[in-house]
Parts: sequence; structure tokens; C-alpha cells
Amino acid sequence: PMTFLAGCGGGGGAGLGAAGGAVQAGAGDSTLGADGAAGGSATLGSGSASLGGGGGGGGGGVVVVFARIVANGGEIRANGGAGGNGQTSGAHKSGNGGGGGGGAVIMYYTYTAGGGMGTISAAAGAAGTGGNGGAAGSAGVTQTVQVPV
Repeated sequence: PMTFLAGCGGGGGAGLGAAGGAVQAGAGDSTLGADGAAGGSATLGSGSASLGGGGGGGGGGVVVVFARIVANGGEIRANGGAGGNGQTSGAHKSGNGGGGGGGAVIMYYTYTAGGGMGTISAAAGAAGTGGNGGAAGSAGVTQTVQVPV
């Protein structure tokens, strides 16, 4: 049997961003993840005098796995969410939200079988597009530790 512990990702920015997603795993699901949610996009309402930028992407969470045998044919991930898009209409261009930073995936295991380790990632979220500026988040960390018998 496999045991995993996890925490949610960090919050997004500028009031439009969303918090990191909860850990997701289900029977028959090939993904175990704690990805950050995407930031909200800026919209220009009728009669608006000012406009906020896109929200920042949520940071990736932390996934810790303790397993005797890992047979992962899918993904284990804690990726940052994408930043929200800035406003692009007419003269009203606003800033894009920055991408969320990647989280951490840490695995302790004794053996691998079947699909082996599969895909493990803690990638940075991309910056929003369309408006001005915005930067991608920074990459997280993945670490696998083989525990001797």
C-alpha cells in the first residue's frame, strides 16, 4: 500500500488569484497532485474608471509519498498555477498576473515495478498573457529517496 501526506498550495495575488488546489487522487486516476489554481483574469466592466491586473497563480503544494513499491504509470505533481491575463481591450491594458511557484514532491520508496517512477514534477506556473509584464513563477523541487531493506 502507498501512503501520502500533502498540504495545499499557497494563495494567489491581487484578489483575483486562487489558492492552491487540494490533493487529488482517486481510484483508477493516473494523477496524484497538489497543483496551484490559475489566477483570475482582469475584465473591464462598463463605466469602469480603473482596472486591476490579472491575479497571480497559486503556488504548488507539497506531496510526500511513503511506499514500499512504486508502480506509477501516471503523474505525481505539485505544479504552480498560471497567472491571470491582463486586460487587452483598447487603451486599457493592465498587468498580467505572475505564475505561481512550483511546490515539492518528496518520495520515499524501497522498490519500483511496472511503470517505475512515472512522471514527477514541480514546475513553475506561466505568467498571464495579453496585458503588460508578468513573470513566470520559480520551479519547485522533486526528490526521490530509495530506502534500503
